[in-house]
Amino acid sequence: MDADILLTKGKVLTVDRQNTVHEAVGIKDGKIIFCGSSEDAKVFLGSRAEVIDLNGRSVVPGFIESHIHSAVMGVNALAIDCRPSASFAGSCG
Repeated sequence: MDADILLTKGKVLTVDRQNTVHEAVGIKDGKIIFCGSSEDAKVFLGSRAEVIDLNGRSVVPGFIESHIHSAVMGVNALAIDCRPSASFAGSCG
């Protein structure tokens, strides 16, 4: 299977249980199909693959904002807004 994108010669942080670090990653249709050495990645190199030389830079998993207080946001959405309002103040004339 040929990759669409090959990232090579870098540090691919997998964040698995062993905190494995690889050199290369292959991506096909937006999904990772390979992690390993830059040499082994050549198997996934097709004629249309985009090869990106990381030049020692790191690749990390996507970060997801996990510190959101959605319950508080929901309660606040139901609360009465007691801040001063220009339209209310203007009608008290």
